[in-house]
Amino acid sequence: MGCGSSSAAGDNAKSASANKQEKAVKSDASKSKESHKESPKTTSEPVENKRTEEEMKEEVVLETKIVAPVKFEEQMGGHEGTFHKLDEKKIMKHGGDAETLFYSELHLYPKLQEFAPAFHGFKELEGKKYIVIEDLTHGFAKPCILDIKIGRQSYGEDADESKKANMAAKDKKSTTWTLGARITAVKVYQVETGNYIKKSKDYGKTIKTEDFQSALSEYFHNGKELRRGLIPKFLEKIKEIKEWIESQGDVRLYSSSILFVYDGEGSDDNVVIKMIDFAHVFKITDDGKDDGYIFGVNNVIQYLEAIHASE
Repeated sequence: MGCGSSSAAGDNAKSASANKQEKAVKSDASKSKESHKESPKTTSEPVENKRTEEEMKEEVVLETKIVAPVKFEEQMGGHEGTFHKLDEKKIMKHGGDAETLFYSELHLYPKLQEFAPAFHGFKELEGKKYIVIEDLTHGFAKPCILDIKIGRQSYGEDADESKKANMAAKDKKSTTWTLGARITAVKVYQVETGNYIKKSKDYGKTIKTEDFQSALSEYFHNGKELRRGLIPKFLEKIKEIKEWIESQGDVRLYSSSILFVYDGEGSDDNVVIKMIDFAHVFKITDDGKDDGYIFGVNNVIQYLEAIHASE
């Protein structure tokens, strides 16, 4: 869960300017009201409380600037422009009908709700409907992000035969099939250079089974040392996901991810791990389990434990 920082900075600058103008307008209006309260009425002329035409026009301009979408700079996956920053703690995701439906029914699955980003409803902007969720990178000075796609197939149960064959062939060329887990995005802060190392889903598709552990360990390396101290906290949280997915028989998740976040300049204790991407969630009707997800999450746990134990 970026590029285009100059555009986002421009939008932020405009938004900041708009906020200053809005405060100035409110301040002037407040002063005007106080003046009317303190001054005795010495004439029979009525006090004019209505906004002038110019003030109303200015409000429209301010509102237009404030609601203009701002690119979410921490976007690591998905199509360009899928995510926008809403405010300090929330982002908007332009999901499809299936993911929108999933979030509208998320309250039906209390434990899954606990593992997903906090949901704050929907918002329409420029004719599009957005899912409003928490920004999982909020509060991190140098957010380091890892996105791992979980499961042994990246297509949903509603895919046609042609798509199934095409996607299955691609899955079998990657660790999706062999491990039920594929690294799709990595962003790691390097303390000595002050820069980030970033890797995309194309990189993840090239990782072989025998290289998965070393590729995963790169996420914990800040260019100076391997931050093993982070791993127990991540293990604690991902094992809670494992326990739930193994016990539940309600839904199967395809092409869903687990997102890891820690601060490149922060404490080892401050980590976030959440389940994300719910465009392909299907109710279980055969009394079975989500075996593909279970297989994948167990393998990720084993590799994390191996990295933690490594010299």
